[in-house]
Amino acid sequence: MAKQLGRRVILASPVSEIQQRASDVLVISKRIDVRCNRVIVAMTPADANRIRFAPQLPVGRAIVQRKWASGTENKLFAVYDKPFWREAGLNGQAITDLPTVPYISDNSPPDGSVGILVAFMGTAGSGPGLKWSGAILNDPAARKAAFLSDLVTLFGPKAGQPTQYLEKDWLGEPWIAGCVNSRPPGLLTQYTSAARDPAGRVHWAGTETAILNEGYMDGAVSAGERAAKEVGDAL
Repeated sequence: MAKQLGRRVILASPVSEIQQRASDVLVISKRIDVRCNRVIVAMTPADANRIRFAPQLPVGRAIVQRKWASGTENKLFAVYDKPFWREAGLNGQAITDLPTVPYISDNSPPDGSVGILVAFMGTAGSGPGLKWSGAILNDPAARKAAFLSDLVTLFGPKAGQPTQYLEKDWLGEPWIAGCVNSRPPGLLTQYTSAARDPAGRVHWAGTETAILNEGYMDGAVSAGERAAKEVGDAL
């Protein structure tokens, strides 16, 4: 998609300020300033709080950005020659009370040419066992061992012998506050649709603004379509 858009895609240029004026919007970033009719911000509310807005955002939206939280998860992948669990009649998905990973899913391609199990490991779990201990927190090898141990419990000895192990540390991303977002009690009921209601010429996208399947890719796509329609209707 970036190649199709060509030079219109500006990388390594974080936005620091969005100024709404009477007839347009000025977006100020590290490498370029852009004047436009409307703006779509596709970031988590927590990340959008890094941007200065003039005039100030509506109170509901400002509060949502301040109180929104980003999870401290790592995304873990175990790769196998094939999705062997399917041969045993298992669908490769589990919600567990195991000590390391509460949720595991089959992330294999549709043709089953390779088997992939994916899980989030972090502090988002609700029980005392569903969080990193000090050793796992600071030791990649310990995280891998704990992850594979839980997979063996669920899917048998083959799960302990992946051909490849991959880990994505979302905390290491400089422009993303974290992964798997959450809100404190009362934020949704008090401020309802504030996360997606336009603020003048500024519109909000991103999976956190989805009406259905918030937090998933499906939610991200539908949120983008909604925001694009809002802008189209306003022009």
